[in-house]
Amino acid sequence: MFWVFEAIASHQLHPKIWRNPKLKKFQIWDFDIAEDESAVLEVRSHDDEEAVCTQRFEWVSFPFKSIRFLVVEFRCVTEKNCKVFQYCDLP
Repeated sequence: MFWVFEAIASHQLHPKIWRNPKLKKFQIWDFDIAEDESAVLEVRSHDDEEAVCTQRFEWVSFPFKSIRFLVVEFRCVTEKNCKVFQYCDLP
């Protein structure tokens, strides 16, 4: 299942994602597997929004029919510095 996290991480460099101010702060990634074991990975900033980026897989071996991941910007602020990174987790 870690390869799905790798796919999400690799998409962070896509201009449609890193240039979008909404997607810099919050991303919803849906991974849906069809009956023929093909799959689609899509990202959006809100549930009712159209997918911004899509990746299709011809065949996957995955234990679930669908799963959702959230990527959230996280800021760690101290007196000396501020670090910004993204955190990916299941809702």
